Amino acid sequence: MSFDIFLLKFSKADTVCELPQDAFQQVIQRHKVQPASEHFCNIHLEDGSSVELYTGGTPNSTRFTSATFYIRGMSDSIVRLIFECAKATGGVLIPTMDQNPCILIDTSQRDELPPDFKQPLVECRSADDLIRLLRGGYQAWAQYRDQIVHAHDKPPPAN
Repeated sequence: MSFDIFLLKFSKADTVCELPQDAFQQVIQRHKVQPASEHFCNIHLEDGSSVELYTGGTPNSTRFTSATFYIRGMSDSIVRLIFECAKATGGVLIPTMDQNPCILIDTSQRDELPPDFKQPLVECRSADDLIRLLRGGYQAWAQYRDQIVHAHDKPPPAN
């Protein structure tokens, strides 16, 4: 189980477009990157935290149209990394939290969203803003995770 954050880039000309891979790689290569498979790696940060990362696009495509951060233990360093990736690529972030808001790092991104885009939009100008924004969503996810895990820890009722 993980708290997931999707990084995507929209363009009026091409609903979901490619993320600039060089800019993305420059951000993640500042950290220890441990490849796990063709599209997966673990990124280890200086504070000891780590995040699993998926990069790719649709199945059978070589286009780099999305990145997904699978967070199992939140840290400010992880959120700063995600913010830096979004800023470097011009992408938006969609976390798996209540209402799945679309987080805009740059207000000009609003003009590139598809006309039928329905998710709530939130502007986020700094990594600190993103940390505050994600805190509640992560806490709700962690509470749900703990509830599920502890439900399986209980012994079955006696007959």
